Formats: sequence, structure tokens, C-alpha cells
Amino acid sequence: MWPELLAATAPAWPAAAAFVIGALLLFRSPPSERTVVRISTASLALSLLAVLVGAGLWAANGFEPVVAQLGHWFQVGDYELEILVHFDTASVPVALTAAVLVLATARFSANYLHREPGFVRFFLLMLGFASGMLLLVLSGSLDVLFAGWELVGLCSVLLVAFFHE
Repeated sequence: MWPELLAATAPAWPAAAAFVIGALLLFRSPPSERTVVRISTASLALSLLAVLVGAGLWAANGFEPVVAQLGHWFQVGDYELEILVHFDTASVPVALTAAVLVLATARFSANYLHREPGFVRFFLLMLGFASGMLLLVLSGSLDVLFAGWELVGLCSVLLVAFFHE
């Protein structure tokens, strides 16, 4: 039970980091680059750890799909929005690849974008992208897949247009 819940937190870590950085922006002067990088890399490392736990559960289960049910978000009539996270043959390799690449991108971008005016904006967008990608890849329902798809699409467009000057 607990390992499945830990594995299911993979998309939540980058989202939580984005909210923390956003709160720091709202309630005081902009956080330092070092603070943004530490929060981002810690959350992305925890996300990678959660994906590794899910991959380990999948392997320990004889490579049969592992489903973590996080409950029902809401119900309207006969329709229920279930939050499900799947670890299976298709999702584990892509989730591992995405988690490693986003973490590597964060580490590289910390030096590359040093003293760039949009430093914090870039990391917020990258955390949103990471959260959306993991939602998309690990989704166990069509509704969660669409939510991840929209988040990835929005963040991708904004990242492509990062240097809009």
C-alpha cells in the first residue's frame, strides 16, 4: 500500500515545488537563483525516486501492471473521476527517461541561465512540464491523461517561446 502511494507521488513533487517557488514570489522579493535551483532539483530528484520505486514494484510484481488508486476526485451521476497511476511496460521506461532528462535539464540550466532575467520563470515552466509529463505517462484514466497532455502542451509552448525578445 505505502510503496504504491509513494510511487504515485511522482507527478506531485514538481507541482509542489512550482507552488512553493510561486508562493515565494508572491510573499517576498524574488527568491535567489540558488534557492530556486535547490527546490527544483530536490523535487525532481524525489520525483525520480518515486518513479524508481514504481519501477521496482513493477519488476517485483513479475512485470505485471501495478496500479495505485488515489481515490475519486468527484462524481456526477454515473460518472466518477478516478485518479489512477499505472506502472506497466509502456509507462515505466518513458517515465524513467522523462524524470532523468528533466533532472539533467535542471542541473544544466542552473549554469546556462545564470543571471538571465527569466530564470525563475524558466524553472517554473520546467517544473510544470515535468509534472504534466509524468501525469501523462503514468495516467490510469483518460481524464488524467488529458490533464497531463494540456499541462505539457501549455508549458511546451511557453518554453519554446522563452526567449521572446
